[in-house]
Amino acid sequence: MRLGRGKILTSEKFVTNGPVPPEIWFKRLQWVWEKLNAKSPDSCEAILRHTFHLSQLAPGLLQDLAKPRVDEATFEVLIEAGSLEAASIGLLANYAVLTMSKSDGVMVKAIVALPALSVSGTATENDIARAVLHAWIKCHLAINSRYGASLETVIRPILQGKQFEQHPRPTEH
Repeated sequence: MRLGRGKILTSEKFVTNGPVPPEIWFKRLQWVWEKLNAKSPDSCEAILRHTFHLSQLAPGLLQDLAKPRVDEATFEVLIEAGSLEAASIGLLANYAVLTMSKSDGVMVKAIVALPALSVSGTATENDIARAVLHAWIKCHLAINSRYGASLETVIRPILQGKQFEQHPRPTEH
């Protein structure tokens, strides 16, 4: 249960601006995914902010995989400037690979992948921000689906072995 910025109630204790247990984190991601699928009246801006905050609360070793490329101040500047596309791309970790394409000239297809874990999420939406956001959430939900309770034991050797390839931050041309 969210109680305000950075405060989540978990089994009668508060977790403030720190990692939350994996089961709660994945449930919150599922909730956001359902809002996106239901075409919730919540603005893309609000959903982006919620997802950014969740990325800051990622449990354990998932913190490295969910850590956005941009810091919170930069993310807020992008949101306030109305640059939701850049904000959604800034949500991606350096380990993530983003592929986008347009289909039928209108719909945007985004694929967010974490190659070292062999997971990805794909989404097709009317705009870039929602497509990237949706694909990011699906990619992270795929981690839970694929690895479940063995998540920590799978990720730890990969991180220790430096098997992740960090991808450069996007640049403007």
